[in-house]
Amino acid sequence: MELRDFSDVETPDFLQDDEVEEAGGDGVRLAFVLIGGLAAVAFAVAIIFAGSPVFGGDEVAQPGPPVARDIPQADLSAAPVDGFARFKDGKIYLEGSAATPELVEEAVQRAAAIIGIDNVVNNMTIDPRVQGETDGRVVIDDAATFASGSAELRPQVEALAELALDVLERNPEVGLHINGHTDSVGSDAYNLDLSERRAAAVSAWLQERGIGGERITVTGLGASEPVADNESEEGRSRNRRIEFEFVGLF
Repeated sequence: MELRDFSDVETPDFLQDDEVEEAGGDGVRLAFVLIGGLAAVAFAVAIIFAGSPVFGGDEVAQPGPPVARDIPQADLSAAPVDGFARFKDGKIYLEGSAATPELVEEAVQRAAAIIGIDNVVNNMTIDPRVQGETDGRVVIDDAATFASGSAELRPQVEALAELALDVLERNPEVGLHINGHTDSVGSDAYNLDLSERRAAAVSAWLQERGIGGERITVTGLGASEPVADNESEEGRSRNRRIEFEFVGLF
């Protein structure tokens, strides 16, 4: 916007001090001062608006488009999937569907408030059959594994528990569900008990640091939900794990 120099503009004769004196003293002087002040304000406003598009001035920056844009439609031939979120490698991934673009945008903004917009990946679609935007879950997909036959927390498990602790401290209304898993070595009864002890060990770690036990639920799933082939040591190692699921974060 161009600024103009009005320093060379002469004061009108009717505002000169000597004429104010002749017109009736201090009361008239005050009136002219007030009129002059109002004129200056009006003049400043005119200069400001002269730079706006409405008055033909320079174009001003407009707000950017919403973060969640160009949202695809869901495959309506498939069953609807409520929106949910996954946390992996420092990012939140929004999955599933919402009924409207506005609800997707709302989910994106809530995730951005938690972790920053640069760490939000939106994979949601539009499906009018879905009732809401998300079901409140955030599933942590980062690996947190145990030694064979053990419920002792390894450093990588504690690192994930630290993340859960931070989220729970910042969001006192949010709950946490912990699922424990095992590989296929041993009986079903043994693995079910071991998986429950693994989930309970993480719950105890969080409670020792001030998180109320009423906010945490634990489930042992044994070897019933493998994520890798139990025929190899690498696969069995990946299956000896816990999974976190925040409840009510979205």
